[in-house]
Amino acid sequence: YLYEAKITSNEMRKLRTLEFVPTPQGTYQRACEVMVPSMNSDGDEEEIWDELFSYIDFGPIANEFLISCGAKSSPSGKDFANKFINGKSCLKYFKSHSFNPKRYLKCLRELAKYLDSLTKTVLSKLNNIETLLAVTPDNAWQLCNPKECNLIDNTAWQDIVKPLSAPVETDELLVKLYSTLGCRWLSSEVNEKSEPLGKATETPRSKKLQNLIAEIYPLFLHKKNGTPLDYIAKDAHKVLPQLRVMEVQGIKRILIYRGNSHHLKNSEELSMCTL
Repeated sequence: YLYEAKITSNEMRKLRTLEFVPTPQGTYQRACEVMVPSMNSDGDEEEIWDELFSYIDFGPIANEFLISCGAKSSPSGKDFANKFINGKSCLKYFKSHSFNPKRYLKCLRELAKYLDSLTKTVLSKLNNIETLLAVTPDNAWQLCNPKECNLIDNTAWQDIVKPLSAPVETDELLVKLYSTLGCRWLSSEVNEKSEPLGKATETPRSKKLQNLIAEIYPLFLHKKNGTPLDYIAKDAHKVLPQLRVMEVQGIKRILIYRGNSHHLKNSEELSMCTL
């Protein structure tokens, strides 16, 4: 690098193809295959990526020379995708004592930034490997493929069906990554069923509710300013006054999630009337 100014463009192109960069393992790699800290780096970024990528540091001037030969100061989206597709680096880091979920999520966030530039082939591979981070019902971390976990949009259902949960909260980049790779929202996978218990009969209480609906049903069909609500059936103003209200002993609610039924115990919180 001391003679960089004298290196011709043809020689620089050849350098980019040569395995001349020594590694701690005693091997040699092309400059484009290694990561080096940039001169403006404070080290924090390298500390985050170094669990998945090997950084080589020969000092600021030499590092800048390696960058001119094709080395990178930070991984690209393709670099992250290749690491996740390979899987071995992710699994090794996940099982290590130094595993840090915040750092791993930051790596996933970097991958998300480049989603639009990834090919369909790469995305297809990412769809079927265990590289996404999820939280188990016992609040432990777990690697999974996108179809095994859920984005959470109903915390009440989450407490009941206990899925593997995507730890993305309101992070738009991570939500985009998880959903693009095939992770589904919990509400799209849960079906709710209600079954009345006992014989439906007319009671003073059900009659009172029926009369109340007939009296105030216009409130159900209009906004506060008096304009009609959207997506209301055209004949709703005829149907609501004619509703017949019956009372049952109870209502059994069941959530069906991925073939498993979960009976809700808090039926006392439900109305004992069915319309």
